[in-house]
Amino acid sequence: YNLPYVRSLMDLELGVKYLKVGYIKTKQKKYSPLCLNLIAKSYARWQQFKNRAITNYLKFVKLFPKNKKAGGSLVNAANLYLFMKNYNRSVEVYRLFLNKYPNHRLWQSAQRSIIKVSFVRAENEYKNKNYELSKKLLINYIKSYPLDRNVPKGMFIMADILFKQKKYLKAIKQYE
Repeated sequence: YNLPYVRSLMDLELGVKYLKVGYIKTKQKKYSPLCLNLIAKSYARWQQFKNRAITNYLKFVKLFPKNKKAGGSLVNAANLYLFMKNYNRSVEVYRLFLNKYPNHRLWQSAQRSIIKVSFVRAENEYKNKNYELSKKLLINYIKSYPLDRNVPKGMFIMADILFKQKKYLKAIKQYE
């Protein structure tokens, strides 16, 4: 079935069915974690099954926390939450990863992702013309992460928000 890179929904269904049988038959053996992880990866590749992918990644971590792929599975779940614009849950899962797997190779990447989530959420609110919330989030972001590479862009967005709110003098100061 070429999992996790299937080309059709029918192949996905058949492949996942096959992996579920493999997972059940090999419970607590070396292939069981592999089956569950492949199910999650397979679902993650399809837009309509992102929630199933997250569920399976989290189940994998819960059942096999010491598996070498457990940390990466948590990061994948957090990335999927971010993709789905569920920012709070994304940060929650990234933080869970940081606490559970402090020596994992993706640890710094997860830290950067938390910072990214802060900015992306503020930027998304700005694009949706929710200026007050965006301004609040940007102020918090700039104070929390003053050295991040997106701070200049955040400051520009802040100035643009002030301009759109007809607070011209404050906008000019912010543009400077």
